[in-house]
Amino acid sequence: MARYDRGRWRLAGVVRERLTARRGEVMFESGLVSAGGSYVTAACRRVMDIELRMTRARQRRMAGAMAVLRRRYEAALHLLRQDTELQIKLAREPLPRPPALRQIMAELAAIEDEFGAANITFAGEVIRVRTDRIELEEVDLGPFEMVLDASELGYPLGPGPLRVVALEPNPAAGERHVTHPHVSDEHLCMGDAAGPIQLALAQGRLCDLFLVVRSVLNTYNPDSAYVRLDEWSGEPCTDCGLVVAAAEI
Repeated sequence: MARYDRGRWRLAGVVRERLTARRGEVMFESGLVSAGGSYVTAACRRVMDIELRMTRARQRRMAGAMAVLRRRYEAALHLLRQDTELQIKLAREPLPRPPALRQIMAELAAIEDEFGAANITFAGEVIRVRTDRIELEEVDLGPFEMVLDASELGYPLGPGPLRVVALEPNPAAGERHVTHPHVSDEHLCMGDAAGPIQLALAQGRLCDLFLVVRSVLNTYNPDSAYVRLDEWSGEPCTDCGLVVAAAEI
Protein backbone atom coordinates (compact mmCIF):
# COMPACT_ATOMS: atom_id res chain seq x y z
CA MET A 1 0.00 0.00 0.00
CA ALA A 2 1.25 3.47 -0.87
CA ARG A 3 0.83 4.83 2.62
CA TYR A 4 3.12 2.12 4.05
CA ASP A 5 6.11 3.25 2.04
CA ARG A 6 9.70 3.46 3.18
CA GLY A 7 9.45 7.14 4.08
CA ARG A 8 6.69 6.49 6.58
CA TRP A 9 8.52 3.57 8.13
CA ARG A 10 11.51 5.88 8.57
CA LEU A 11 9.30 8.54 10.17
CA ALA A 12 7.73 5.95 12.48
CA GLY A 13 11.20 4.79 13.43
CA VAL A 14 12.25 8.31 14.37
CA VAL A 15 9.14 8.77 16.53
CA ARG A 16 9.79 5.52 18.42
CA GLU A 17 13.51 6.20 18.75
CA ARG A 18 12.94 9.64 20.26
CA LEU A 19 10.28 8.45 22.71
CA THR A 20 12.41 5.45 23.69
CA ALA A 21 15.51 7.58 24.21
CA ARG A 22 13.60 10.13 26.28
CA ARG A 23 12.11 7.40 28.45
CA GLY A 24 15.58 6.06 29.23
CA GLU A 25 16.94 9.39 30.43
CA VAL A 26 16.80 10.81 33.91
CA MET A 27 13.77 13.16 34.13
CA PHE A 28 15.60 16.23 35.38
CA GLU A 29 18.31 15.86 32.75
CA SER A 30 15.84 15.70 29.88
CA GLY A 31 12.17 16.54 29.56
CA LEU A 32 11.38 18.36 32.78
CA VAL A 33 14.06 21.01 32.43
CA SER A 34 14.73 21.28 28.71
CA ALA A 35 11.17 20.83 27.44
CA GLY A 36 8.80 21.58 30.26
CA GLY A 37 10.99 24.33 31.65
CA SER A 38 10.94 26.16 28.34
CA TYR A 39 7.15 26.38 28.49
CA VAL A 40 7.29 27.80 32.02
CA THR A 41 10.01 30.23 30.93
CA ALA A 42 7.88 31.46 28.01
CA ALA A 43 4.93 31.98 30.37
CA CYS A 44 7.16 33.95 32.76
CA ARG A 45 8.33 36.19 29.94
CA ARG A 46 4.73 36.89 28.97
CA VAL A 47 3.95 37.95 32.56
CA MET A 48 7.03 40.19 32.70
CA ASP A 49 6.17 41.84 29.37
CA ILE A 50 2.67 42.71 30.58
CA GLU A 51 4.04 44.02 33.88
CA LEU A 52 6.29 46.40 31.94
CA ARG A 53 3.36 47.65 29.87
CA MET A 54 1.28 48.12 33.01
CA THR A 55 4.02 50.24 34.54
CA ARG A 56 4.09 52.50 31.49
CA ALA A 57 0.30 52.79 31.36
CA ARG A 58 0.11 53.53 35.10
CA GLN A 59 2.73 56.27 34.82
CA ARG A 60 0.72 57.91 32.07
CA ARG A 61 -2.60 57.43 33.92
CA MET A 62 -4.11 55.54 30.99
CA ALA A 63 -7.25 54.00 32.48
CA GLY A 64 -8.44 52.29 29.29
CA ALA A 65 -5.10 50.61 28.66
CA MET A 66 -4.83 49.55 32.31
CA ALA A 67 -8.22 47.83 32.16
CA VAL A 68 -7.14 45.77 29.14
CA LEU A 69 -3.74 45.00 30.63
CA ARG A 70 -5.21 43.80 33.92
CA ARG A 71 -7.29 41.23 32.04
CA ARG A 72 -4.26 40.06 30.07
CA TYR A 73 -2.15 39.97 33.22
CA GLU A 74 -4.68 37.75 35.00
CA ALA A 75 -4.79 35.40 31.98
CA ALA A 76 -0.98 35.28 31.80
CA LEU A 77 -0.72 34.39 35.50
CA HIS A 78 -3.36 31.70 35.02
CA LEU A 79 -1.35 30.16 32.16
CA LEU A 80 1.87 30.30 34.19
CA ARG A 81 0.18 28.47 37.06
CA GLN A 82 -1.22 25.83 34.70
CA ASP A 83 2.15 25.18 33.08
CA THR A 84 3.94 24.99 36.43
CA GLU A 85 1.38 22.63 37.97
CA LEU A 86 1.52 20.38 34.92
CA GLN A 87 5.30 20.06 35.05
CA ILE A 88 5.18 19.23 38.76
CA LYS A 89 2.57 16.54 38.07
CA LEU A 90 4.57 15.04 35.20
CA ALA A 91 7.72 14.91 37.30
CA ARG A 92 5.94 12.58 39.74
CA GLU A 93 4.55 10.17 37.15
CA PRO A 94 6.33 7.21 35.50
CA LEU A 95 7.00 7.49 31.80
CA PRO A 96 4.76 5.27 29.62
CA ARG A 97 6.27 2.55 27.45
CA PRO A 98 7.02 3.67 23.88
CA PRO A 99 4.71 2.30 21.15
CA ALA A 100 5.68 -0.37 18.65
CA LEU A 101 6.53 0.62 15.07
CA ARG A 102 3.32 -0.89 13.70
CA GLN A 103 1.29 1.13 16.18
CA ILE A 104 2.93 4.34 14.97
CA MET A 105 2.34 3.35 11.33
CA ALA A 106 -1.32 2.80 12.18
CA GLU A 107 -1.42 6.28 13.72
CA LEU A 108 -0.01 7.84 10.53
CA ALA A 109 -2.71 6.08 8.51
CA ALA A 110 -5.37 7.26 10.99
CA ILE A 111 -4.22 10.87 10.60
CA GLU A 112 -4.69 10.62 6.85
CA ASP A 113 -8.12 9.01 7.27
CA GLU A 114 -9.26 11.66 9.77
CA PHE A 115 -7.97 14.82 8.08
CA GLY A 116 -7.87 13.75 4.42
CA ALA A 117 -4.81 13.03 2.31
CA ALA A 118 -4.95 16.47 0.70
CA ASN A 119 -4.42 18.12 4.09
CA ILE A 120 -1.49 15.94 5.22
CA THR A 121 2.21 16.16 4.38
CA PHE A 122 4.76 13.63 5.59
CA ALA A 123 8.14 15.17 4.75
CA GLY A 124 11.21 13.54 6.22
CA GLU A 125 10.80 13.71 10.00
CA VAL A 126 8.01 16.33 9.94
CA ILE A 127 4.24 15.83 9.92
CA ARG A 128 2.13 18.74 8.68
CA VAL A 129 -1.64 18.71 9.13
CA ARG A 130 -3.78 21.52 7.73
CA THR A 131 -7.02 22.63 9.41
CA ASP A 132 -10.10 24.11 7.81
CA ARG A 133 -10.63 27.86 8.11
CA ILE A 134 -11.18 28.83 11.72
CA GLU A 135 -13.65 31.53 12.66
CA LEU A 136 -14.27 32.43 16.30
CA GLU A 137 -16.95 34.94 17.26
CA GLU A 138 -17.02 36.34 13.71
CA VAL A 139 -13.25 36.82 13.61
CA ASP A 140 -11.79 35.00 10.59
CA LEU A 141 -8.41 33.59 11.63
CA GLY A 142 -7.88 31.56 8.46
CA PRO A 143 -6.55 28.00 8.21
CA PHE A 144 -3.66 26.74 10.32
CA GLU A 145 -1.01 24.08 9.89
CA MET A 146 -0.19 21.86 12.86
CA VAL A 147 3.48 20.90 12.52
CA LEU A 148 5.11 18.08 14.50
CA ASP A 149 8.88 17.59 14.18
CA ALA A 150 9.59 13.99 15.18
CA SER A 151 13.31 14.67 15.59
CA GLU A 152 12.54 16.98 18.53
CA LEU A 153 10.12 14.70 20.32
CA GLY A 154 10.56 14.29 24.04
CA TYR A 155 8.59 13.87 27.21
CA PRO A 156 7.02 16.00 28.46
CA LEU A 157 6.12 18.00 25.40
CA GLY A 158 7.81 21.38 25.19
CA PRO A 159 7.33 24.09 22.57
CA GLY A 160 9.95 22.67 20.19
CA PRO A 161 8.28 19.64 18.54
CA LEU A 162 4.82 21.13 18.00
CA ARG A 163 4.11 24.38 16.16
CA VAL A 164 0.86 25.93 14.99
CA VAL A 165 1.43 28.05 11.89
CA ALA A 166 -1.14 30.50 10.53
CA LEU A 167 -1.36 30.02 6.76
CA GLU A 168 -3.34 33.24 6.18
CA PRO A 169 -2.37 35.26 9.25
CA ASN A 170 -4.88 37.67 10.77
CA PRO A 171 -2.96 38.52 13.94
CA ALA A 172 -4.16 40.60 16.85
CA ALA A 173 -3.58 44.32 16.30
CA GLY A 174 -0.36 45.35 18.02
CA GLU A 175 0.53 41.70 18.74
CA ARG A 176 1.81 40.36 15.44
CA HIS A 177 3.07 37.16 17.10
CA VAL A 178 -0.47 36.27 18.31
CA THR A 179 -2.29 34.66 15.36
CA HIS A 180 -5.02 32.99 17.43
CA PRO A 181 -6.29 33.76 20.95
CA HIS A 182 -4.42 30.63 22.09
CA VAL A 183 -1.37 30.75 19.80
CA SER A 184 1.67 32.97 20.36
CA ASP A 185 4.91 32.71 18.36
CA GLU A 186 3.50 29.53 16.78
CA HIS A 187 3.25 27.90 20.22
CA LEU A 188 -0.11 26.61 21.41
CA CYS A 189 -1.47 27.48 24.84
CA MET A 190 -2.78 24.01 25.67
CA GLY A 191 -4.79 25.01 28.74
CA ASP A 192 -7.00 22.19 30.03
CA ALA A 193 -5.91 20.06 27.07
CA ALA A 194 -2.28 19.96 28.26
CA GLY A 195 -2.68 16.62 30.04
CA PRO A 196 -4.36 14.82 27.11
CA ILE A 197 -1.83 16.28 24.67
CA GLN A 198 1.13 15.21 26.80
CA LEU A 199 -0.24 11.71 27.28
CA ALA A 200 -1.17 11.24 23.61
CA LEU A 201 2.32 12.22 22.55
CA ALA A 202 4.10 10.08 25.14
CA GLN A 203 2.04 7.04 24.11
CA GLY A 204 2.60 7.70 20.41
CA ARG A 205 -1.10 8.38 19.75
CA LEU A 206 -0.31 10.94 17.08
CA CYS A 207 -3.79 11.08 15.56
CA ASP A 208 -5.30 11.85 18.97
CA LEU A 209 -2.66 14.55 19.41
CA PHE A 210 -3.71 16.38 16.24
CA LEU A 211 -7.40 15.93 17.04
CA VAL A 212 -6.98 17.54 20.45
CA VAL A 213 -4.90 20.41 19.03
CA ARG A 214 -7.56 21.02 16.36
CA SER A 215 -10.20 21.06 19.06
CA VAL A 216 -8.24 23.70 21.00
CA LEU A 217 -7.94 25.83 17.86
CA ASN A 218 -11.70 25.67 17.36
CA THR A 219 -12.41 26.66 20.96
CA TYR A 220 -12.24 30.11 22.51
CA ASN A 221 -11.70 30.72 26.22
CA PRO A 222 -11.40 34.46 26.95
CA ASP A 223 -10.03 33.76 30.44
CA SER A 224 -6.89 32.09 29.08
CA ALA A 225 -6.43 33.97 25.80
CA TYR A 226 -3.20 35.72 24.90
CA VAL A 227 -5.42 38.40 23.38
CA ARG A 228 -9.21 38.42 23.72
CA LEU A 229 -11.27 38.49 20.55
CA ASP A 230 -13.03 41.69 21.63
CA GLU A 231 -9.56 43.29 21.65
CA TRP A 232 -8.42 41.75 18.35
CA SER A 233 -8.59 45.05 16.47
CA GLY A 234 -8.32 48.67 17.51
CA GLU A 235 -6.01 51.68 17.44
CA PRO A 236 -2.40 51.57 18.70
CA CYS A 237 -1.41 53.67 21.69
CA THR A 238 1.81 55.51 20.91
CA ASP A 239 2.83 55.61 24.61
CA CYS A 240 2.52 51.97 25.72
CA GLY A 241 2.20 50.07 22.42
CA LEU A 242 -1.11 48.53 23.48
CA VAL A 243 -4.03 48.33 21.11
CA VAL A 244 -7.38 49.24 22.62
CA ALA A 245 -10.69 50.50 21.29
CA ALA A 246 -10.30 53.95 19.81
CA ALA A 247 -12.64 55.44 22.45
CA GLU A 248 -10.33 54.26 25.24
CA ILE A 249 -7.21 56.05 24.01
